[in-house]
Amino acid sequence: MSNIKLIIKLADILLVYRISTSFIMIFALAYKIRVFCSGPLKENGERLHIKKLTYEVDPSHLNKTTPELMVLSTIELLHLLTLARSERSQNYSLMNSSWKAQEVSEDEMFKKLESAAGKEYQKATKKVFVLENLVGQRLGYVPKRINRQFMEKYMYNIDSCNTKPMIIHQQRRSKQVK
Repeated sequence: MSNIKLIIKLADILLVYRISTSFIMIFALAYKIRVFCSGPLKENGERLHIKKLTYEVDPSHLNKTTPELMVLSTIELLHLLTLARSERSQNYSLMNSSWKAQEVSEDEMFKKLESAAGKEYQKATKKVFVLENLVGQRLGYVPKRINRQFMEKYMYNIDSCNTKPMIIHQQRRSKQVK
């Protein structure tokens, strides 16, 4: 029986027999049900190893499909989002300047350039939206600006994560006399 089904069964017992929640928690601990932890755990209380990543931006990654991007790490997605935003900005500038040049000169070349730049801008905007959605799912928000300071803080948070063993004591520790 899976943990979820067992927990639901215990909740039903609680409602039907009006048993206190502390009894159910003791029962759950006795059978080593991991009620609060759904991820993989090591048996000796050690934390899982966290990979420390450094990443060089590869512009060819912007051509990946959404399922391929979903496999990348969050730090890679943040770097790609920075690159995609700058590419989008460059395409907008090109589209805008060709539009202004078209107003001054009635040359057909500027219309074609504006149309091509508009298509590239639309493609870059779609890629930015995809990357923002992926980053938003991972972080819980989409950063407005991803600069050096943001990345340093993000890397600091990864480096300084809690690495103490995850041990739940079942009895109080006795105070040691110094």
